[in-house]
Amino acid sequence: MALAGSAAAQTLTIGLGSVAGPEWSARAVAIEIHLERNVRTATITAAQVEIPPLGEFTHLVGHCAQLHLSGHRVRCDDAVVTADSPTLGKQRLRASFNYDAGREALNFSVNGARLARGTVRAKGQWTTAAWNIDLLARGLSLRVVAALLNKHLALPPKTTLSGTASARARLQGDATGPNRLTANLDLRDLTLETPSGNLATSKLGADGRLQLDKAGNGWRLALESSASHGQAYADPVFMDLAQNPIQFEAQGIWRPGDKLLDVTAATFHQKNVLLAHGAGEIRVGTRIAVPDLRIRLNEARLASLYRLYLQPFLIGTALDSLHIDGNATGNLDLAGGYPSRVTLRFTTTKVADTKGRFDFKGLSGNVIWVRSIAAGKRPPASTIGWRRAAAYRIPLGAVSFSSELHGRDFQLSGPIHVPVLDGALDIGKFSVSGIGQPNMAIVFDGRLSKIGLTALCGALGWPPFSGTLSGRLPTLTYRAGVLTLGGDLQARVFDGRIAVENLRAVQPFGAVPEVSATVKIRNLNLKPLTEAFSFGTIEGRMDGEVDHLRLVNWEPAAFDAHFYTAPGDKSRHRISQRAIENISNLGGGPTGALSRGFLRFFKTFSYDRMGLSCKLQENVCVMNGLQPTTNGGYYIVKGAGLPRVDVVGFAHEVSWSRLVEQLKAAIHSGSPQVK
Repeated sequence: MALAGSAAAQTLTIGLGSVAGPEWSARAVAIEIHLERNVRTATITAAQVEIPPLGEFTHLVGHCAQLHLSGHRVRCDDAVVTADSPTLGKQRLRASFNYDAGREALNFSVNGARLARGTVRAKGQWTTAAWNIDLLARGLSLRVVAALLNKHLALPPKTTLSGTASARARLQGDATGPNRLTANLDLRDLTLETPSGNLATSKLGADGRLQLDKAGNGWRLALESSASHGQAYADPVFMDLAQNPIQFEAQGIWRPGDKLLDVTAATFHQKNVLLAHGAGEIRVGTRIAVPDLRIRLNEARLASLYRLYLQPFLIGTALDSLHIDGNATGNLDLAGGYPSRVTLRFTTTKVADTKGRFDFKGLSGNVIWVRSIAAGKRPPASTIGWRRAAAYRIPLGAVSFSSELHGRDFQLSGPIHVPVLDGALDIGKFSVSGIGQPNMAIVFDGRLSKIGLTALCGALGWPPFSGTLSGRLPTLTYRAGVLTLGGDLQARVFDGRIAVENLRAVQPFGAVPEVSATVKIRNLNLKPLTEAFSFGTIEGRMDGEVDHLRLVNWEPAAFDAHFYTAPGDKSRHRISQRAIENISNLGGGPTGALSRGFLRFFKTFSYDRMGLSCKLQENVCVMNGLQPTTNGGYYIVKGAGLPRVDVVGFAHEVSWSRLVEQLKAAIHSGSPQVK
């Protein structure tokens, strides 16, 4: 420090050189005090001042035009400070101070600072025992603030940002250092969009309050924040905060030495969505970790929770279009950074697939999942039940069952009896292992018993069939996205038997499932089958095979199908005039022949045997029958007795979609007119 004085000019100059504090530094600092009879002035200059994160200031000049000296007191009521900043531009501030050397007390204020296109005011008090600084910032441009904080809050390049911020803060301390910080922040019209589009806001409004109090080697923290205006999107979640505003509160202890935030209590509330409380630990380092956490879900409205937070992640799956009503509560515990226990309770809940695949009413349950269990111990039991349900419009009765969930495994605690129409589905075994893993496996074993076909067809909107559906569902397994049948699926219908063999489904729960199988039909009674439709009546027994069946998104893509009179069938073989006309139409033969001449007086005809085949490839059905004819056709029906009627087909390749339309027309059309 250098001193220089001039009695004539009554001027005192003090050269301080370079000075620095914990968070600032200044170079070439000098103070000049000018004393005259009635006027006392003072000027402080610095060539350069560094104040992170505001950056560098040059050519700083602070001038007090009227310096008041009285005993131990020095006061300036209207000082002017000017400086240049490459980031903040030219600054011109109004300042005042009052220093009492006897009490070692200082009061000061600064007005008119320009920051981020807004204004900043500051005032403070200092004594050897305590000090405080108050800051007030208004109308700060968030885009400019982000640029100033680029080193600490780096946004992706080409991110667009607009909006304003206002803040009020007070920092207090004593001779040992800061001991309290209170701050309020108000954000308005925050609009942000990253180049990828994964994060965006529009006209978002939010506010927050933070208080930090020194507590030993740490800081006691209290935080309150809310967001109630605008819209926000974080791929794939979108929300309108005006409809579902958010409030968050937290209290805890921040330990800088351990880089650990101990959250003693936290509350998250989103209107009409959920209310949750929690506590835990957050470790802050190169990565943020949550070693221990306890969350209590006090209330969740499932309709809003699904729409906002679940459905966006389920797009393209079988669960992407649900109608859900009801409420839920639960708990989530984390230990060692991983979930250790989850409990979910839900009551009087409705879950329905808008595509009609399933519908549950009165769904309730208490689901408990644990990450691991001790050797020799069983997982806690979960219970689920419903008052009524439907699967593909097939009604299911009331059910209640217990299960066990631990790690990535699920299994039923015992058999389940599911009422299905006037019959039942009895599930003896159902387990899933490796949930969410590429090698996930499902094992299922059950039996269908005495489900009336009349009721089943009515539920599905089909023409009524007679008989019952019964059969064993052999072990089903699901691994690596592939569902396979461990044996043959057997069912007795129309006094005959249908067997599904080699059933295999790829991604059965995905958006486009693929299914392959072989179907064998034995000794079906054609009379009750054909009487269920307007196709016409056929009497006799039928066998058939559908080989190389492949369904894509549950629509036929390929198969090789053959249907024919059962070998050795001794039953009555009769076919109605209407059935002959429709079969001839499907085979591309002449129609209307029976309605002309004397044959119009016969309603039914005897036949020896019949057969029809279709090999589907690339939406084209290659047709064939019992045997070829001499004129290039093929027999579909070979007549017997008098009058004898043969049905011959001539269409060898038919569009599958056209064939389906013809079949639908034959089934739903009225009775033919005999002329």
